[in-house]
Order: sequence, then C-alpha cells, then structure tokens
Amino acid sequence: MKMNDRLNGFVWGSAIGAAAAIIVGLSMGWVVTGSKANVLAQKRAETTLVAAMTPICVDRFQRADGYVAKLAALKKINLSWERRDFVEKGDWAKIGKDSNFEVADACAEALNKL
Repeated sequence: MKMNDRLNGFVWGSAIGAAAAIIVGLSMGWVVTGSKANVLAQKRAETTLVAAMTPICVDRFQRADGYVAKLAALKKINLSWERRDFVEKGDWAKIGKDSNFEVADACAEALNKL
C-alpha cells in the first residue's frame, strides 16, 4: 500500500513541527521537565522561607540580652561570612533545631544596616 504524497508530507511536517516545538519549548523555558520543576519549586520555597524568617531573626537578635553591645560587635565585623557565623552562633537564625544558612546571611545583612 502506497501513501499519498500529500499525506506523507503532512505526516513528516507534523513530526518535524512537533519535534521543533519541543526543542524550542524546552530551550526557552516554556516547558520544563519534572526534575527542573522540582528545583525551581525548591528555590522559590527557600526564597519565601528567607523572606519570612529574616524579620523574626532580627527580632530575636534585638530581644537578646546585651543587644546594643552585640550589634556593635556585629557591625565591627568586615566579612559577610563572619557576620553570618556570628548570627548562627547566637542561634537567632534557628528554624526548628537547626540554623538556616540563608536566613542567617539575610539576617546578618539586615542587622548590619540598622
């Protein structure tokens, strides 16, 4: 059985068009794979967590004993990672039982601007 030339061209054109649409969609970010969607969702959740917990961390820091002296000590630190470590050691960036790296970093930056 021989296919009609028009039907053959239609089938090949559809297949090539579908493949091109998939390639363009994936490369432009219009279509994402499941694993990429999970990575994007994780990043958004982390960003939301940092935005929500930073003011709480700042409040915990401000309510701590010797707030003025600790703030002065924090402002004397020049390196951002040392400021983050200072906040982590004070347990102001704790979420549950553990300190969060990104929250401590954002909290240290917010406190340094006070």
